[in-house]
Amino acid sequence: MTRLSTPRPGILLLLALNGCGADPLGRPEGLCGPQGTCPAGERCGYDGYCHARRAPAPGDAGGLDAAASDAGSSDAGRDDAGRDDAASPVDAGPDAEVSRDAAPGDGGSDGGQLLGCVLSHDCAADRCCSSLEATCVDRENLPEPSERLARGDHTVVRVPGDEPALLVFGGYDGADGPGGADRYRNDVWALSLGDPARWTVLEPEGDPPPRRGRHSAVWDDEGSRMIGFGGVAAVVYDDLWELAFQPGGRPRWSEVVAANAGPGPTWAHSAVFDPATRRMIVFGGRGEGAGKDLRNEAWALDLAADPPTWTLLAPDGVPPVARYVHAAVWDPSGSRMLVSAGRNSAGSTLDDLWALEVPDGGEPRWVELAPPEPTPGPRWEHSLVIDPDGQRAVLFGGIGCIEGGFCSDAWLLSFELEGPVWSRIAPVGLSPWGRSRHAAAWDPVGSRMIVVGAEIVSSSTDEVWSLSMPPDADAAWSEIEPGCMVGPPGDDLGGPQ
Repeated sequence: MTRLSTPRPGILLLLALNGCGADPLGRPEGLCGPQGTCPAGERCGYDGYCHARRAPAPGDAGGLDAAASDAGSSDAGRDDAGRDDAASPVDAGPDAEVSRDAAPGDGGSDGGQLLGCVLSHDCAADRCCSSLEATCVDRENLPEPSERLARGDHTVVRVPGDEPALLVFGGYDGADGPGGADRYRNDVWALSLGDPARWTVLEPEGDPPPRRGRHSAVWDDEGSRMIGFGGVAAVVYDDLWELAFQPGGRPRWSEVVAANAGPGPTWAHSAVFDPATRRMIVFGGRGEGAGKDLRNEAWALDLAADPPTWTLLAPDGVPPVARYVHAAVWDPSGSRMLVSAGRNSAGSTLDDLWALEVPDGGEPRWVELAPPEPTPGPRWEHSLVIDPDGQRAVLFGGIGCIEGGFCSDAWLLSFELEGPVWSRIAPVGLSPWGRSRHAAAWDPVGSRMIVVGAEIVSSSTDEVWSLSMPPDADAAWSEIEPGCMVGPPGDDLGGPQ
Protein backbone atom coordinates (compact mmCIF):
# COMPACT_ATOMS: atom_id res chain seq x y z
CA MET A 1 0.00 0.00 0.00
CA THR A 2 1.27 3.42 -0.91
CA ARG A 3 1.35 5.91 1.92
CA LEU A 4 -0.62 9.03 1.10
CA SER A 5 1.22 12.26 0.57
CA THR A 6 -2.08 14.14 0.96
CA PRO A 7 -4.31 12.40 3.52
CA ARG A 8 -7.77 11.56 2.22
CA PRO A 9 -10.27 9.70 4.37
CA GLY A 10 -11.77 7.94 1.36
CA ILE A 11 -8.66 5.91 0.65
CA LEU A 12 -9.14 4.12 3.94
CA LEU A 13 -11.30 1.66 2.06
CA LEU A 14 -7.99 0.10 1.02
CA LEU A 15 -7.46 -0.79 4.66
CA ALA A 16 -10.76 -2.64 4.71
CA LEU A 17 -10.68 -4.50 1.40
CA ASN A 18 -10.41 -7.86 3.11
CA GLY A 19 -13.13 -7.14 5.63
CA CYS A 20 -10.76 -7.10 8.58
CA GLY A 21 -11.64 -4.91 11.54
CA ALA A 22 -10.19 -4.85 15.02
CA ASP A 23 -7.66 -7.48 16.06
CA PRO A 24 -9.49 -10.70 17.09
CA LEU A 25 -7.62 -10.66 20.40
CA GLY A 26 -8.60 -7.06 21.10
CA ARG A 27 -5.04 -5.79 20.73
CA PRO A 28 -5.21 -2.00 21.31
CA GLU A 29 -1.64 -1.12 20.35
CA GLY A 30 -0.24 -1.01 16.81
CA LEU A 31 -3.26 0.52 15.12
CA CYS A 32 -2.59 2.53 11.98
CA GLY A 33 -2.80 6.27 12.45
CA PRO A 34 -5.08 8.65 10.57
CA GLN A 35 -5.16 8.00 6.83
CA GLY A 36 -3.13 4.81 7.25
CA THR A 37 0.04 6.34 8.70
CA CYS A 38 2.59 4.14 10.52
CA PRO A 39 6.00 4.64 12.15
CA ALA A 40 9.10 4.57 9.97
CA GLY A 41 9.89 1.09 8.72
CA GLU A 42 6.30 -0.10 8.98
CA ARG A 43 3.30 -0.20 6.68
CA CYS A 44 -0.42 -0.22 7.33
CA GLY A 45 -1.97 -3.63 6.62
CA TYR A 46 -5.50 -4.38 5.46
CA ASP A 47 -6.42 -5.24 9.06
CA GLY A 48 -5.82 -1.63 10.14
CA TYR A 49 -2.61 -2.42 12.07
CA CYS A 50 1.00 -1.39 11.41
CA HIS A 51 3.34 -4.17 10.29
CA ALA A 52 7.10 -4.20 9.73
CA ARG A 53 8.32 -3.92 6.17
CA ARG A 54 10.81 -6.37 4.76
CA ALA A 55 13.20 -6.23 1.85
CA PRO A 56 11.35 -7.62 -1.19
CA ALA A 57 12.40 -11.00 -2.52
CA PRO A 58 12.96 -11.42 -6.28
CA GLY A 59 9.62 -11.19 -8.04
CA ASP A 60 7.79 -9.81 -5.03
CA ALA A 61 6.39 -6.35 -4.52
CA GLY A 62 7.53 -6.09 -0.92
CA GLY A 63 5.96 -7.49 2.19
CA LEU A 64 6.20 -8.52 5.80
CA ASP A 65 9.36 -9.41 7.66
CA ALA A 66 9.07 -12.69 9.52
CA ALA A 67 11.66 -11.52 12.01
CA ALA A 68 10.48 -7.97 12.33
CA SER A 69 8.70 -8.39 15.64
CA ASP A 70 11.25 -10.41 17.59
CA ALA A 71 13.77 -9.17 20.18
CA GLY A 72 13.00 -5.82 21.74
CA SER A 73 9.47 -5.66 20.37
CA SER A 74 6.48 -5.31 22.61
CA ASP A 75 4.86 -7.93 20.36
CA ALA A 76 7.39 -10.68 21.13
CA GLY A 77 5.62 -14.02 21.12
CA ARG A 78 3.12 -12.89 18.53
CA ASP A 79 3.05 -13.60 14.85
CA ASP A 80 3.77 -11.10 12.11
CA ALA A 81 0.20 -9.83 12.19
CA GLY A 82 0.45 -9.06 15.90
CA ARG A 83 -1.53 -12.11 17.05
CA ASP A 84 -0.49 -14.80 19.51
CA ASP A 85 1.42 -17.60 17.78
CA ALA A 86 -1.11 -20.12 18.97
CA ALA A 87 -4.13 -18.34 17.57
CA SER A 88 -5.23 -17.51 14.05
CA PRO A 89 -8.72 -16.72 12.83
CA VAL A 90 -8.17 -18.93 9.80
CA ASP A 91 -7.09 -22.01 11.76
CA ALA A 92 -9.67 -24.76 11.34
CA GLY A 93 -8.39 -26.68 14.37
CA PRO A 94 -5.33 -28.48 15.69
CA ASP A 95 -4.98 -30.54 12.53
CA ALA A 96 -5.48 -27.68 10.10
CA GLU A 97 -2.95 -27.45 7.29
CA VAL A 98 -2.24 -25.04 4.51
CA SER A 99 -2.17 -27.11 1.34
CA ARG A 100 0.01 -24.90 -0.86
CA ASP A 101 3.71 -24.30 -0.47
CA ALA A 102 5.03 -20.77 -0.39
CA ALA A 103 7.45 -19.53 -2.98
CA PRO A 104 10.58 -17.67 -1.85
CA GLY A 105 9.55 -14.24 -0.68
CA ASP A 106 5.88 -15.16 -0.29
CA GLY A 107 3.93 -14.82 2.92
CA GLY A 108 4.60 -18.42 3.91
CA SER A 109 2.33 -21.12 5.23
CA ASP A 110 4.23 -21.79 8.42
CA GLY A 111 3.84 -20.30 11.88
CA GLY A 112 3.91 -16.53 12.01
CA GLN A 113 3.50 -16.02 8.26
CA LEU A 114 -0.01 -17.48 8.04
CA LEU A 115 -1.71 -14.13 7.50
CA GLY A 116 1.16 -12.33 5.80
CA CYS A 117 -0.14 -12.12 2.25
CA VAL A 118 -3.72 -11.48 3.36
CA LEU A 119 -2.52 -8.32 5.05
CA SER A 120 -0.11 -7.09 2.41
CA HIS A 121 -0.85 -8.94 -0.86
CA ASP A 122 2.92 -9.39 -1.19
CA CYS A 123 3.29 -12.42 -3.44
CA ALA A 124 5.61 -13.16 -6.31
CA ALA A 125 4.51 -11.82 -9.68
CA ASP A 126 3.12 -15.16 -10.88
CA ARG A 127 1.30 -15.90 -7.63
CA CYS A 128 -1.73 -14.54 -5.76
CA CYS A 129 -2.83 -14.41 -2.17
CA SER A 130 -5.60 -16.88 -1.41
CA SER A 131 -7.60 -15.53 1.50
CA LEU A 132 -9.13 -18.98 1.90
CA GLU A 133 -5.72 -20.51 2.63
CA ALA A 134 -3.99 -17.31 3.78
CA THR A 135 -0.92 -17.98 1.67
CA CYS A 136 0.45 -17.28 -1.78
CA VAL A 137 -0.64 -19.76 -4.45
CA ASP A 138 -0.17 -20.18 -8.17
CA ARG A 139 -2.64 -18.10 -10.11
CA GLU A 140 -3.94 -21.09 -12.03
CA ASN A 141 -5.06 -22.61 -8.74
CA LEU A 142 -7.41 -19.70 -8.04
CA PRO A 143 -10.92 -19.73 -9.49
CA GLU A 144 -11.60 -17.29 -12.27
CA PRO A 145 -13.67 -14.30 -11.16
CA SER A 146 -15.47 -14.07 -14.51
CA GLU A 147 -18.71 -15.68 -13.38
CA ARG A 148 -19.00 -13.23 -10.52
CA LEU A 149 -17.67 -10.13 -12.22
CA ALA A 150 -19.21 -10.30 -15.71
CA ARG A 151 -22.00 -7.74 -15.80
CA GLY A 152 -23.51 -4.65 -17.39
CA ASP A 153 -25.80 -1.89 -16.09
CA HIS A 154 -23.55 -1.49 -13.04
CA THR A 155 -21.87 1.60 -11.61
CA VAL A 156 -18.22 2.51 -11.09
CA VAL A 157 -16.97 5.27 -8.80
CA ARG A 158 -13.38 6.27 -8.25
CA VAL A 159 -11.99 6.66 -4.75
CA PRO A 160 -9.30 9.40 -4.68
CA GLY A 161 -5.79 8.81 -3.41
CA ASP A 162 -2.24 8.21 -4.51
CA GLU A 163 -3.07 4.56 -5.15
CA PRO A 164 -6.44 4.82 -6.90
CA ALA A 165 -9.23 2.30 -6.54
CA LEU A 166 -12.58 1.80 -8.24
CA LEU A 167 -15.76 0.56 -6.59
CA VAL A 168 -18.09 -1.55 -8.75
CA PHE A 169 -21.66 -2.01 -7.50
CA GLY A 170 -24.64 -3.99 -8.73
CA GLY A 171 -25.60 -4.60 -12.34
CA TYR A 172 -27.05 -7.41 -14.43
CA ASP A 173 -24.97 -10.50 -15.19
CA GLY A 174 -26.49 -11.01 -18.65
CA ALA A 175 -25.30 -14.59 -18.85
CA ASP A 176 -26.98 -17.02 -21.23
CA GLY A 177 -30.11 -18.65 -19.88
CA PRO A 178 -33.39 -17.47 -18.38
CA GLY A 179 -33.33 -13.88 -17.18
CA GLY A 180 -35.18 -12.22 -14.36
CA ALA A 181 -34.71 -10.23 -11.21
CA ASP A 182 -32.35 -12.87 -9.80
CA ARG A 183 -29.81 -12.01 -12.50
CA TYR A 184 -29.30 -8.58 -10.95
CA ARG A 185 -26.52 -8.10 -8.41
CA ASN A 186 -25.99 -6.18 -5.19
CA ASP A 187 -22.36 -7.09 -4.56
CA VAL A 188 -19.51 -4.60 -4.28
CA TRP A 189 -16.02 -5.10 -5.71
CA ALA A 190 -12.94 -2.94 -5.38
CA LEU A 191 -10.39 -2.75 -8.16
CA SER A 192 -7.01 -1.54 -6.98
CA LEU A 193 -5.22 0.08 -9.92
CA GLY A 194 -1.73 -0.69 -8.70
CA ASP A 195 0.71 -2.86 -10.61
CA PRO A 196 -0.66 -5.44 -10.94
CA ALA A 197 -4.29 -4.46 -10.55
CA ARG A 198 -6.28 -6.62 -8.14
CA TRP A 199 -9.95 -7.38 -7.62
CA THR A 200 -11.27 -7.68 -4.09
CA VAL A 201 -14.83 -8.53 -3.17
CA LEU A 202 -16.02 -6.42 -0.26
CA GLU A 203 -18.24 -7.82 2.46
CA PRO A 204 -19.75 -4.76 4.11
CA GLU A 205 -21.52 -4.79 7.42
CA GLY A 206 -25.23 -3.99 7.52
CA ASP A 207 -28.07 -5.13 5.29
CA PRO A 208 -27.26 -4.47 1.62
CA PRO A 209 -29.57 -2.79 -0.88
CA PRO A 210 -31.83 -5.02 -2.96
CA ARG A 211 -30.35 -6.27 -6.22
CA ARG A 212 -30.50 -3.75 -9.05
CA GLY A 213 -29.10 -2.36 -12.28
CA ARG A 214 -29.28 0.90 -14.23
CA HIS A 215 -28.97 2.80 -10.97
CA SER A 216 -26.57 5.66 -10.23
CA ALA A 217 -23.72 6.10 -7.75
CA VAL A 218 -21.38 8.92 -6.78
CA TRP A 219 -18.44 9.25 -4.41
CA ASP A 220 -18.69 11.79 -1.57
CA ASP A 221 -15.07 12.28 -0.56
CA GLU A 222 -15.76 14.44 2.48
CA GLY A 223 -18.18 11.84 3.81
CA SER A 224 -15.87 8.97 2.76
CA ARG A 225 -18.83 7.16 1.24
CA MET A 226 -20.50 5.99 -1.93
CA ILE A 227 -24.10 7.14 -2.45
CA GLY A 228 -26.40 5.06 -4.65
CA PHE A 229 -29.84 6.00 -5.96
CA GLY A 230 -32.68 4.28 -7.82
CA GLY A 231 -32.36 1.48 -10.35
CA VAL A 232 -34.48 -1.42 -11.50
CA ALA A 233 -34.87 -5.17 -11.03
CA ALA A 234 -38.26 -6.70 -10.28
CA VAL A 235 -39.43 -3.17 -9.41
CA VAL A 236 -38.22 0.37 -9.99
CA TYR A 237 -36.48 1.82 -6.93
CA ASP A 238 -36.50 5.30 -5.43
CA ASP A 239 -34.28 4.55 -2.44
CA LEU A 240 -30.96 6.04 -1.35
CA TRP A 241 -28.10 3.95 0.06
CA GLU A 242 -24.78 4.77 1.66
CA LEU A 243 -21.67 2.59 1.68
CA ALA A 244 -19.52 4.27 4.32
CA PHE A 245 -15.83 3.59 4.95
CA GLN A 246 -14.27 4.04 8.37
CA PRO A 247 -10.66 3.78 9.62
CA GLY A 248 -9.67 0.26 10.64
CA GLY A 249 -13.09 -1.26 10.01
CA ARG A 250 -15.25 -2.83 7.38
CA PRO A 251 -17.41 -0.66 5.13
CA ARG A 252 -21.06 -0.49 6.17
CA TRP A 253 -24.26 -0.35 4.17
CA SER A 254 -27.12 1.78 5.48
CA GLU A 255 -30.23 3.17 3.86
CA VAL A 256 -30.38 6.96 3.72
CA VAL A 257 -33.74 8.52 4.49
CA ALA A 258 -34.05 12.00 3.00
CA ALA A 259 -35.97 14.75 4.74
CA ASN A 260 -38.43 15.05 1.85
CA ALA A 261 -39.63 13.34 -1.30
CA GLY A 262 -37.35 13.30 -4.32
CA PRO A 263 -37.55 12.17 -7.96
CA GLY A 264 -39.50 9.02 -7.15
CA PRO A 265 -38.79 5.60 -8.68
CA THR A 266 -36.17 6.18 -11.38
CA TRP A 267 -33.87 4.08 -13.55
CA ALA A 268 -31.56 4.57 -16.56
CA HIS A 269 -30.94 8.12 -15.36
CA SER A 270 -27.67 9.94 -14.65
CA ALA A 271 -26.18 11.37 -11.48
CA VAL A 272 -23.10 13.53 -10.87
CA PHE A 273 -21.54 14.96 -7.73
CA ASP A 274 -20.57 18.59 -7.14
CA PRO A 275 -17.88 18.48 -4.42
CA ALA A 276 -17.98 22.25 -3.90
CA THR A 277 -21.55 22.13 -2.61
CA ARG A 278 -21.71 18.41 -1.72
CA ARG A 279 -24.78 17.96 -3.90
CA MET A 280 -25.67 14.97 -6.05
CA ILE A 281 -27.51 16.11 -9.18
CA VAL A 282 -29.86 13.62 -10.85
CA PHE A 283 -31.21 14.09 -14.37
CA GLY A 284 -33.66 12.27 -16.63
CA GLY A 285 -34.34 8.55 -16.68
CA ARG A 286 -37.48 6.45 -16.69
CA GLY A 287 -40.12 6.04 -14.03
CA GLU A 288 -42.34 3.09 -13.26
CA GLY A 289 -45.26 4.17 -15.43
CA ALA A 290 -46.40 2.28 -18.50
CA GLY A 291 -44.74 2.98 -21.80
CA LYS A 292 -42.01 5.56 -22.16
CA ASP A 293 -42.36 7.31 -18.80
CA LEU A 294 -39.35 9.54 -19.45
CA ARG A 295 -38.23 12.64 -17.59
CA ASN A 296 -36.20 15.77 -18.14
CA GLU A 297 -36.25 17.01 -14.56
CA ALA A 298 -33.09 17.82 -12.61
CA TRP A 299 -32.97 17.21 -8.87
CA ALA A 300 -30.27 18.10 -6.33
CA LEU A 301 -29.65 16.11 -3.15
CA ASP A 302 -27.88 18.14 -0.47
CA LEU A 303 -25.55 15.64 1.24
CA ALA A 304 -24.20 18.30 3.61
CA ALA A 305 -27.60 18.43 5.31
CA ASP A 306 -28.59 15.94 8.00
CA PRO A 307 -30.83 14.38 6.90
CA PRO A 308 -30.15 15.04 3.19
CA THR A 309 -32.74 17.15 1.37
CA TRP A 310 -34.03 16.93 -2.21
CA THR A 311 -34.63 20.06 -4.30
CA LEU A 312 -36.30 20.11 -7.72
CA LEU A 313 -34.23 22.54 -9.76
CA ALA A 314 -35.96 25.15 -11.92
CA PRO A 315 -33.28 26.12 -14.43
CA ASP A 316 -33.57 29.04 -16.80
CA GLY A 317 -33.47 28.30 -20.52
CA VAL A 318 -35.09 25.64 -22.66
CA PRO A 319 -34.46 22.18 -21.18
CA PRO A 320 -33.38 19.15 -23.21
CA VAL A 321 -36.02 16.63 -24.26
CA ALA A 322 -36.81 13.87 -21.79
CA ARG A 323 -34.42 10.95 -22.13
CA TYR A 324 -32.86 7.87 -20.61
CA VAL A 325 -29.77 5.65 -21.10
CA HIS A 326 -27.74 8.83 -21.69
CA ALA A 327 -24.36 9.74 -20.16
CA ALA A 328 -23.35 12.63 -17.92
CA VAL A 329 -20.33 14.01 -16.05
CA TRP A 330 -19.64 16.92 -13.72
CA ASP A 331 -17.32 19.61 -15.11
CA PRO A 332 -15.90 21.43 -12.08
CA SER A 333 -14.20 24.10 -14.17
CA GLY A 334 -17.55 25.30 -15.47
CA SER A 335 -19.63 24.27 -12.44
CA ARG A 336 -21.90 22.36 -14.78
CA MET A 337 -23.33 18.95 -15.58
CA LEU A 338 -22.68 17.80 -19.16
CA VAL A 339 -25.36 15.53 -20.65
CA SER A 340 -24.71 13.47 -23.78
CA ALA A 341 -27.16 11.76 -26.16
CA GLY A 342 -29.47 8.90 -25.05
CA ARG A 343 -32.96 7.92 -26.27
CA ASN A 344 -36.19 9.90 -26.24
CA SER A 345 -39.83 8.90 -25.72
CA ALA A 346 -40.28 8.14 -29.42
CA GLY A 347 -37.46 5.61 -29.27
CA SER A 348 -35.17 7.80 -31.36
CA THR A 349 -31.46 7.94 -30.58
CA LEU A 350 -30.12 11.39 -29.74
CA ASP A 351 -26.79 12.99 -30.62
CA ASP A 352 -26.95 16.26 -28.70
CA LEU A 353 -24.84 17.76 -25.91
CA TRP A 354 -26.22 19.89 -23.07
CA ALA A 355 -24.85 21.77 -20.08
CA LEU A 356 -26.76 22.33 -16.86
CA GLU A 357 -24.89 25.23 -15.34
CA VAL A 358 -25.24 25.19 -11.55
CA PRO A 359 -23.21 28.06 -10.10
CA ASP A 360 -22.75 28.02 -6.34
CA GLY A 361 -25.26 30.52 -5.01
CA GLY A 362 -26.59 31.35 -8.49
CA GLU A 363 -29.55 30.27 -10.59
CA PRO A 364 -29.16 27.10 -12.66
CA ARG A 365 -29.47 27.34 -16.43
CA TRP A 366 -29.78 24.90 -19.33
CA VAL A 367 -27.58 25.60 -22.37
CA GLU A 368 -27.45 23.46 -25.50
CA LEU A 369 -23.89 23.12 -26.71
CA ALA A 370 -23.29 22.86 -30.43
CA PRO A 371 -19.80 21.58 -31.14
CA PRO A 372 -18.85 21.74 -34.82
CA GLU A 373 -18.60 18.62 -36.95
CA PRO A 374 -17.33 15.96 -36.67
CA THR A 375 -19.28 14.69 -33.63
CA PRO A 376 -19.70 11.21 -32.17
CA GLY A 377 -23.19 10.87 -33.68
CA PRO A 378 -26.31 9.30 -32.15
CA ARG A 379 -25.83 6.72 -29.42
CA TRP A 380 -27.07 5.42 -26.09
CA GLU A 381 -25.75 3.22 -23.27
CA HIS A 382 -22.32 4.80 -23.74
CA SER A 383 -19.88 6.24 -21.19
CA LEU A 384 -18.54 9.73 -20.60
CA VAL A 385 -15.70 10.59 -18.20
CA ILE A 386 -13.95 13.85 -17.47
CA ASP A 387 -10.31 14.80 -16.96
CA PRO A 388 -10.69 18.00 -14.94
CA ASP A 389 -6.96 18.70 -14.98
CA GLY A 390 -6.75 18.43 -18.74
CA GLN A 391 -9.94 20.37 -19.46
CA ARG A 392 -11.32 17.50 -21.51
CA ALA A 393 -13.86 14.65 -21.49
CA VAL A 394 -13.77 11.24 -23.16
CA LEU A 395 -16.75 9.40 -24.67
CA PHE A 396 -16.65 5.69 -25.49
CA GLY A 397 -18.86 2.96 -26.90
CA GLY A 398 -22.61 2.62 -26.80
CA ILE A 399 -25.25 1.59 -29.33
CA GLY A 400 -26.46 3.41 -32.43
CA CYS A 401 -23.39 4.80 -34.14
CA ILE A 402 -23.39 2.14 -36.90
CA GLU A 403 -26.95 1.33 -37.95
CA GLY A 404 -27.93 0.49 -34.41
CA GLY A 405 -24.82 -1.63 -33.78
CA PHE A 406 -22.32 -1.63 -30.92
CA CYS A 407 -19.83 1.23 -31.01
CA SER A 408 -16.11 0.82 -30.37
CA ASP A 409 -15.01 4.38 -31.08
CA ALA A 410 -13.67 6.90 -28.55
CA TRP A 411 -14.03 10.68 -28.80
CA LEU A 412 -12.29 13.57 -27.08
CA LEU A 413 -14.28 16.64 -26.02
CA SER A 414 -11.89 19.56 -25.60
CA PHE A 415 -13.01 22.65 -23.67
CA GLU A 416 -11.76 25.43 -25.93
CA LEU A 417 -12.27 29.15 -25.34
CA GLU A 418 -14.70 29.35 -28.25
CA GLY A 419 -16.63 26.34 -27.01
CA PRO A 420 -16.35 22.55 -26.80
CA VAL A 421 -14.87 20.67 -29.76
CA TRP A 422 -15.17 16.95 -30.52
CA SER A 423 -12.34 15.00 -32.15
CA ARG A 424 -12.12 11.27 -32.75
CA ILE A 425 -9.33 9.53 -30.85
CA ALA A 426 -7.06 7.23 -32.88
CA PRO A 427 -5.41 5.09 -30.20
CA VAL A 428 -2.52 2.74 -30.85
CA GLY A 429 -2.73 -0.86 -29.73
CA LEU A 430 -5.46 -3.47 -29.86
CA SER A 431 -8.82 -1.88 -29.09
CA PRO A 432 -11.79 -3.46 -27.30
CA TRP A 433 -14.82 -4.76 -29.15
CA GLY A 434 -17.83 -2.46 -29.42
CA ARG A 435 -19.90 -2.53 -26.28
CA SER A 436 -22.66 -0.94 -24.24
CA ARG A 437 -23.93 -0.95 -20.65
CA HIS A 438 -20.35 -0.65 -19.44
CA ALA A 439 -19.14 1.75 -16.76
CA ALA A 440 -16.05 3.95 -16.81
CA ALA A 441 -14.04 6.30 -14.63
CA TRP A 442 -11.09 8.63 -15.13
CA ASP A 443 -7.83 7.77 -13.38
CA PRO A 444 -5.81 11.00 -13.05
CA VAL A 445 -2.78 9.18 -11.64
CA GLY A 446 -2.38 7.20 -14.85
CA SER A 447 -3.97 9.85 -17.11
CA ARG A 448 -6.35 7.24 -18.48
CA MET A 449 -9.95 6.13 -18.76
CA ILE A 450 -10.76 2.77 -17.15
CA VAL A 451 -13.67 0.80 -18.66
CA VAL A 452 -15.17 -2.01 -16.55
CA GLY A 453 -17.57 -4.73 -17.71
CA ALA A 454 -20.08 -4.39 -20.54
CA GLU A 455 -22.62 -6.07 -22.69
CA ILE A 456 -21.12 -7.32 -25.94
CA VAL A 457 -23.78 -8.52 -28.41
CA SER A 458 -25.92 -10.70 -26.10
CA SER A 459 -23.64 -11.57 -23.18
CA SER A 460 -21.80 -9.75 -20.42
CA THR A 461 -18.06 -9.52 -19.89
CA ASP A 462 -15.72 -8.90 -16.97
CA GLU A 463 -13.09 -7.21 -19.15
CA VAL A 464 -11.22 -4.17 -17.86
CA TRP A 465 -9.68 -1.82 -20.43
CA SER A 466 -7.49 1.24 -20.13
CA LEU A 467 -7.36 4.09 -22.64
CA SER A 468 -4.16 5.89 -21.72
CA MET A 469 -4.06 9.53 -22.79
CA PRO A 470 -0.84 11.16 -21.57
CA PRO A 471 -0.42 14.78 -22.69
CA ASP A 472 2.92 14.10 -24.37
CA ALA A 473 2.25 10.76 -26.12
CA ASP A 474 -0.26 8.96 -28.34
CA ALA A 475 -3.43 7.56 -26.83
CA ALA A 476 -3.24 3.80 -26.37
CA TRP A 477 -5.67 1.01 -25.52
CA SER A 478 -4.53 -1.86 -23.33
CA GLU A 479 -6.43 -4.57 -21.52
CA ILE A 480 -5.94 -4.74 -17.77
CA GLU A 481 -5.85 -8.28 -16.45
CA PRO A 482 -6.09 -8.06 -12.67
CA GLY A 483 -3.63 -10.41 -11.07
CA CYS A 484 -5.75 -11.74 -8.24
CA MET A 485 -9.20 -12.25 -6.89
CA VAL A 486 -9.19 -12.20 -3.11
CA GLY A 487 -11.76 -12.11 -0.36
CA PRO A 488 -12.03 -11.96 3.42
CA PRO A 489 -10.22 -14.61 5.49
CA GLY A 490 -12.30 -17.75 5.95
CA ASP A 491 -14.48 -16.99 2.93
CA ASP A 492 -14.24 -19.29 -0.08
CA LEU A 493 -12.62 -16.53 -2.11
CA GLY A 494 -15.50 -14.27 -1.30
CA GLY A 495 -18.56 -12.89 -2.90
CA PRO A 496 -22.07 -13.86 -3.83
CA GLN A 497 -22.53 -17.07 -5.77
